Amino acid sequence: MRRAFIGVASLVILIAVLQTWAQAPPGKYSDPSRFHLAKPGAPIAGIPQEEAVKIYERQAEKLRQLPGAVSVSFMAEGLMVETANPAALPAAVEGLPVFAIPPVDPRGGRGLDYALSNPPPLYSPPPPEPPTVSEPPPPPECPPGTYLKPGEGRCRRLNPPPFTNVEPKLLPPPPGVIVLKPGKVRENMDSCPEKFEEIKAYGWRFCVDPQNPEEIPPLYGPPIAGIAYEDALAINNRHVDDLMKIPGVVAAGLGIDGIHVETSNPKLVPKQIEGLPVIVDPPVKRGFVGHTLGPAPLASSVPTPTRNNFC
Repeated sequence: MRRAFIGVASLVILIAVLQTWAQAPPGKYSDPSRFHLAKPGAPIAGIPQEEAVKIYERQAEKLRQLPGAVSVSFMAEGLMVETANPAALPAAVEGLPVFAIPPVDPRGGRGLDYALSNPPPLYSPPPPEPPTVSEPPPPPECPPGTYLKPGEGRCRRLNPPPFTNVEPKLLPPPPGVIVLKPGKVRENMDSCPEKFEEIKAYGWRFCVDPQNPEEIPPLYGPPIAGIAYEDALAINNRHVDDLMKIPGVVAAGLGIDGIHVETSNPKLVPKQIEGLPVIVDPPVKRGFVGHTLGPAPLASSVPTPTRNNFC
């Protein structure tokens, strides 16, 4: 009988100690692993679950307002508060025990109650592969004497000839008109004779007989290397066919400083022709085939009007 009494007394003391520990202010953290989700309809710390839920609804927001509190969860053992200041929590609210656990941030700082009700997915899809970027085409290989100009993707000359982007400087016209007669006869007069028609070319005034028209001579062009432009053009026209026959030559024509020849074999090109300098340029790949690739002038500084202008 005595042993039974001692056993009952010990059990009562143990229950009292457990109740005292449960109701004591949580000055330190509890182990989160000892808590369980509440089963439907099961009492919470001896309080009917329906009443415990109402207590939670009334007190949860107040507990969240306490210093250090992060979240409040409804568990089978009572209310579990995630907090950085466990001493600020009461031991119980309306008879419902309150437990403190250290703060965690498993879901971006939304609290443990959010993490328990929104567990992370078991499978996370791999990140999408970056789009495949095709390799740009290799830059073209430029021939000697040229370079690849950035942004254009084509070759440019290292030393462009003097006539490139140079506006021709024409000779000033004389007073009056120049009468053109057969046999390259040219007379300077105040006005055109009867039956002659006046033609203007680059500020110069010429008189042409419609019945016997003569070509407008390029008297307005400046001399080239001390040679009158008309004579330099004649020299070019006499020899351009022979220059084009030289191996390696791809273009030839008259420029403002002499005859320009594009060639890959400059050693075969003469230095001058009839006193007119010959300037050698590296060949440049062109996207079209025009008159500059044939025996006609490559880049005459002054265009020459033909008879078709006047008939």
